Amino acid sequence: MVAASSPAIGGPVGDHARSHPFWTPLRVVLALVTLAGALNLVHTAPCQTGAWWNGQSYANLCYSDVPIAHVQSGPSVDPAPVAALTWLAAAGARLADQPLEQEAETLYGIYALLMFGAMLGLAALLVRLSGRRPWDAAAFAIAPVLVLAATIGWDLLGALLAVAAVFAWSRRRPVAAGLLLGSAVATAVWPVLVLVATLVLAVRSRQLAAVGAVAATAAGVWMAWQLPPLLLAPGTWWDTVNHTLTGQIGYGSLWRLAAEYGLTLSTGLLVRLVVVGLVLVLVAVVALAVRARRPPRLPQLVLLLLIGVLVVWPVYSPQYVLWLLAFAVLARPQWRDLLIWQAGEVAYFLAIWWTLAGATVDVGTVDKPYAVAIGARVLAQLWLAGVVVRDVLHPELDPVRADLVTDDPAMPAR
Repeated sequence: MVAASSPAIGGPVGDHARSHPFWTPLRVVLALVTLAGALNLVHTAPCQTGAWWNGQSYANLCYSDVPIAHVQSGPSVDPAPVAALTWLAAAGARLADQPLEQEAETLYGIYALLMFGAMLGLAALLVRLSGRRPWDAAAFAIAPVLVLAATIGWDLLGALLAVAAVFAWSRRRPVAAGLLLGSAVATAVWPVLVLVATLVLAVRSRQLAAVGAVAATAAGVWMAWQLPPLLLAPGTWWDTVNHTLTGQIGYGSLWRLAAEYGLTLSTGLLVRLVVVGLVLVLVAVVALAVRARRPPRLPQLVLLLLIGVLVVWPVYSPQYVLWLLAFAVLARPQWRDLLIWQAGEVAYFLAIWWTLAGATVDVGTVDKPYAVAIGARVLAQLWLAGVVVRDVLHPELDPVRADLVTDDPAMPAR
């Protein structure tokens, strides 16, 4: 897509041309991320001017957890790193001495700047992790889902820490990788899948000692992050860690789709089915990694684990797409497949907010647009997983390995 569009500004660089002295891939990607951050602020502008408080945030597609939670000011069940950043941002917002709702809007501005910093950090890391293909990171920088979902919650923080851990691991820095990964898991539970994928590949590459150092360091850092909430709020500490698999069906999942059509499950049965599904996903991905004639690349395994978990999980919030984005760019750096997947995610993004706004719900009947959007999103995720599985089984089709030189830029060279 980029190459096809380039003739408008002079055409692709020739074989003997010198690179531009200033516009390196990193700087171009960071400029594109800056554009994405600006577009995010534009599309959330209605909420910044009052839609959060007049009930129009869903209809305007600009909902964010952060200012709403600040106004409600209930007991915090945020993970420790998120709670710390929220407290610092709120302290900065209070310096202006404004009414509560205006204070929340100021808080959102500070938070949005932090998320913009996370976007820049992720883009820079992806340029480095793309090896000989630094322009692959542009697929992250101008991703539609990044523009739409970047400031719903703190999810970019967990993604940044997880990708930074992968980068440290690729540079043979297991202690640094453990520090970052432990903080990532303390921020959001899902980065533990990065450790699972690393462990599986370490078995094949005989790097268990290094992975052991990563795991031990990560466990110690995770426990250190739990001490402040455990000491300051022991009654709510466990809720900051275990607030995911509660047995309740949330928006966006296949279980919600089943419930739309009348299939009801008890809480206990739902939890058991989800656990069985998670085990099957883990077994399938491990079997694929073990049986493939060439070890899969680390981002490929992480992406497959994430997609499998999200497909069987009982809730899928629209910002969860940010868990996948960076690893999708590394695992399958092809515009066609990334845009097919994101088309399903964008369709779901529109459907969930319009459903919550009451625009598509008919009392007593199935919300068909929303049901179709759930199905489209899952099919799009399975499409992406399918092409990644094909790349694992046939490494010659993997764009990263097609040059017959590059192996896995995310794994330390042996």
